Amino acid sequence: NNKQKVRKSLFDKMKKKEEEETVSCRCDDTNKMDDNKKKDSFSEKVFIERIEKIISEKIIYQPTKKEKAKKKNNEIENIIVSSCNTTNTTNNGDNENKNTTNLLLLLLGGMIGGILSFVAGLLFNRRSSSDKKEDFLLPATAEYQRYSPPIEYPTYDLDRPKDSFIQICDMLIDELLVDLTLNYKLPQRERDWLYNMMQYNIKGGKMNRGLIVVNTGIDILRHNKQNNSPTNDTTNNTTLCRLAVLGWCVEWMQTWLLMTDDVMDSIDMRRGKKTWYRKLDDDYEGGSWSIAINDAFTMESLVYKVIKRHFGYDPSLCYSIIDIMTETTLQTELGQLYDTLCNNVIPLKDFTPQRWKQIVQYKTAYYSFYLSTALAIMFMSSKGEQ
Repeated sequence: NNKQKVRKSLFDKMKKKEEEETVSCRCDDTNKMDDNKKKDSFSEKVFIERIEKIISEKIIYQPTKKEKAKKKNNEIENIIVSSCNTTNTTNNGDNENKNTTNLLLLLLGGMIGGILSFVAGLLFNRRSSSDKKEDFLLPATAEYQRYSPPIEYPTYDLDRPKDSFIQICDMLIDELLVDLTLNYKLPQRERDWLYNMMQYNIKGGKMNRGLIVVNTGIDILRHNKQNNSPTNDTTNNTTLCRLAVLGWCVEWMQTWLLMTDDVMDSIDMRRGKKTWYRKLDDDYEGGSWSIAINDAFTMESLVYKVIKRHFGYDPSLCYSIIDIMTETTLQTELGQLYDTLCNNVIPLKDFTPQRWKQIVQYKTAYYSFYLSTALAIMFMSSKGEQ
């Protein structure tokens, strides 16, 4: 564009000059001017050749201050402008080196951007080899091969409710250990540790919270049948087992809450045996009791693994279960805060009946009674039960 402007400007000036010379020649000697030569002298070809000669002598268009500022702010434009606006022969070598450097940097940036885009594509588009669906893996789990064997529920015997309920717990523990071994590369030592930790802490209680879930679901089925309401078969084994799975989610939540509560309250005994952190402190040396804190957090995480595996078939139900579990967990932790602040933090005069009621409601009532009943109602409602 700059060259075209120069050509046009010089063409107009030279054409005007030739016209003036022609007029002068006509005044001096009209007969000496040949029409053909006069036509050739005004031809664009002649003037373009002259203009190119002038450009070759480095008489070119000079950029304005605005263009110079734009040149500094944009590296790409700097390469283009500098290649078209060389000012003298001494700067040609420097400009060429600068252009080459800028071009290499531009190419290098493009290569890096391409590599990053390729890696991001691998992370977000990697598919599971065991799943033919076009399913995406999140970056946090893309490293692991998803292995999820089919669920095979045992027979749930209503005549032996506690034994059947415990049988579901054993099934869940076995499933988790397989999952952690295959998908999280859990070594044998750590696998044995988690197995012993779960067996020691989960079992041994009255299991009231978990059994409330199962019994509430059964009562809903029986009520609908007695009132001629639409209902499923009360002997549906899968329904009973899934109710029991929800019951154990509550029991496992109770487990990890008690494990942390024992540490905070320095409790030595629970359910007729040493608390988990105290057992570790006695069996091992060097402050190994603190591992119990991580074990409690691990128990909490395993609860959500169970929920996703057994209720992931219904995303809406799965979300509702996780939502009520997390909300109830927060309520219980706030209740624990109300309780622990009474330990030499707040004055005795502030320990009022109203505060005691608040502790009972948040620390115990929500997760011990409300959660179990609500989970059963949510699950049965998802199956169309009234």
